[in-house]
Amino acid sequence: MRAENIHGTALLIGECGVLITGPSGSGKTTLALTLLD
Repeated sequence: MRAENIHGTALLIGECGVLITGPSGSGKTTLALTLLD
């Protein structure tokens, strides 16, 4: 099996887990911070 890097951010909102994935620089952290605000 070949290793693969995946860029992502994980959040816990209440009792729901959310995983946001995408290319580097695509705004994952910005989206996560907006969802938490």
